[in-house]
Amino acid sequence: MTIYYSICFSLGKAKENLYILMMMLQIKALKKVGMLQDGDVYVCVADEETAAEIQKQQTLKDILLVRVPKPRDALEGMSLKYAFPGLYPCNTETIVYLDLDMMPLRRVNFDVPLGKLIAYPEGPPTHDNYSGGELLDLPAGASGGFFVYKDSPEIRKLFTSIYQRMVEKPQKHYTVDQPYFNHALAQNKDIIGFMNPNTVSFNGNNYMDTANFVNLCGDPGDGSLHLFKMLNFYLMIFP
Repeated sequence: MTIYYSICFSLGKAKENLYILMMMLQIKALKKVGMLQDGDVYVCVADEETAAEIQKQQTLKDILLVRVPKPRDALEGMSLKYAFPGLYPCNTETIVYLDLDMMPLRRVNFDVPLGKLIAYPEGPPTHDNYSGGELLDLPAGASGGFFVYKDSPEIRKLFTSIYQRMVEKPQKHYTVDQPYFNHALAQNKDIIGFMNPNTVSFNGNNYMDTANFVNLCGDPGDGSLHLFKMLNFYLMIFP
């Protein structure tokens, strides 16, 4: 299994960004629940400045770095998650995009057919955070939480369609890339599946008896808030 995340701290100030500490906590938690065992890898897609900061941290020495040019803005930085199949060879193994505010609670073995993407049905398809103001006719997925797939021509075509919509309909959304992600899912229903809603707990307020992850969500880019929640939850779950 390959778990990955894309971060470009140089959109702000790399040395002051708190998300690197969140990455440390997430990796420690992944190891504790058995989701980073022999044969599993954690890959970080990062620009040069970010990669340099990560390499200074001994606790992150085992992750794999894929270096990319510095993105022009937040949307381009967030869209790197869709470029991953072309940046890192994964063959036919399971690939998990995992946002940094996702804290693992239990190991999960994802059963993903080749050519399929499995998303988490996070919210109502009528909400602007998922639809961008346009109608969706399927559950709204969370591009900022996690999704699972195996590399294939179908998946690469799906990810390319997300880029195409970004170019054709450029807009600023509170959830950045998420409306683009959901419209692509709606146009490719035959290769999309959805997880059970009880796979994820939101801030520990529901599904804690069954959830594999807790989504410690908050305002995008608020590093202090996310780190505070991540650290407190880590100490509570892994004393």
